[in-house]
Amino acid sequence: MRSKSPLFRRVIIPWYDTEPVCFFTLFFSAIIVIFSLAGIYEANTTPEFQPYIWVPIFLLIMGIAVFISTLIRLIRRKYER
Repeated sequence: MRSKSPLFRRVIIPWYDTEPVCFFTLFFSAIIVIFSLAGIYEANTTPEFQPYIWVPIFLLIMGIAVFISTLIRLIRRKYER
């Protein structure tokens, strides 16, 4: 005899999408943004580094993108509950 599956099942969230990991990602990406701002400042003040200013700018853009996407994920999860 086959048992019926429940109508409402609890959603299993992967470990990499849990709240502690998301908060760690927010913290780490904020550190990356600060580090890249320091790199942009240093590249602007040192003439030898000015051709390589694209590296900290790229790091800044990627850090902000990760921060915003993780923050949106946490906000959506909070309001879906």
